[in-house]
Amino acid sequence: MLFKIMQEEEGIYKNNEKKQRFTIKVLLLAIALFIYWVILIFVYEKDKKYVTAYTGEDELLKKYNPLIAGCIQGSRDVLARDIIAVILNLIDKKLIKMEILPSARTNESYTYILSRPSAKEETEMDEIEKYIYHWLFGDKTSIDFAERLKELPKEDDAKSAVDLEDGTYTAEVTLEGGSGRASIESPATLTVKDGKVTASIVWSSPNYDYMIVDGKKLFPVNTEGNSVFEIPVASFDTELDVIADTVAMSKPHEIEYKITFDSSTIKAE
Repeated sequence: MLFKIMQEEEGIYKNNEKKQRFTIKVLLLAIALFIYWVILIFVYEKDKKYVTAYTGEDELLKKYNPLIAGCIQGSRDVLARDIIAVILNLIDKKLIKMEILPSARTNESYTYILSRPSAKEETEMDEIEKYIYHWLFGDKTSIDFAERLKELPKEDDAKSAVDLEDGTYTAEVTLEGGSGRASIESPATLTVKDGKVTASIVWSSPNYDYMIVDGKKLFPVNTEGNSVFEIPVASFDTELDVIADTVAMSKPHEIEYKITFDSSTIKAE
């Protein structure tokens, strides 16, 4: 009986030894494969260069006309320069003919005359190009480019996407810059008079003694409580660079901020 038990224990011991040897072989194989993989990476991947995809201006122009490409790159609305870019692109593609002639005007040396091509050339234009092409010529066969461009909106006008009647409004306003401790009340009160917009900026501190907006120094309109300023609003949805001087420190200190008025939140009072 004892002999049988010893045989069984010996069998269990040998079986465990086999399992251990198998486990060691598997681990050694795994280590060898890992080392082989590291060597492959070091040999074949060390000189490989990875370039992230970038859609630059040239690539955009291959897919879209200049107006769309400009808006995509700038994440903005259409401006006068985008329309001019489309016209120049049509000239470059010889879908519009341009002649440079001596100008009869005293303030210009040359006149740029644009002429219609044949009607069949329109088949090579996309819808935006056709729209601008028909706006450019109307029912004429040739036009003075400079005179036609005078009818385009000015860049400053294009930035102001909101046309408000005289009255009082409110709009959400955000403040960026400084140490992050200062804030302004939002929504801010807007006053529109004769087409000009003025915003009432209420700071979270009474220690601002002046602001500089568009190069002009403005002073608080109140004498008690937190500092309040009336500042001009040139445009909505674009950052307005301002400087505010605080006397909260040991010495007066000018701090640069950016203020943005959200046109989508404008409400009449």
